[in-house]
Amino acid sequence: MKYVLLIAAVFAGDHTASEPSLELILTAFDNRTSCEETKAKSTGIGKGEIRGRQVLRIVGVCQELSEKGVAQLKESLNR
Repeated sequence: MKYVLLIAAVFAGDHTASEPSLELILTAFDNRTSCEETKAKSTGIGKGEIRGRQVLRIVGVCQELSEKGVAQLKESLNR
C-alpha cells in the first residue's frame, strides 16, 4: 500500500488584481506515519509560503492507495 497526501492550499492573490486561488498538491509516501507527520507540519492557518506565494490556509488528508490506485493516479497525472 502507498499513501498520498493531498493538500489543498488557498493562496493570497495580488489584492489589486486577483482573488485568492485554490491549488491541489500531491505527495506520495510509503507509510501512513510519514504521511501524517508531513500533514501535521504542513497544514493550518497562515503557514507561510509555498513556492514563494503567501498561503492563507492549507488543508490536508492522507489517503491510502492500493497498487491499482497508484497506477491509476500515475496514468491520470500523465495525461
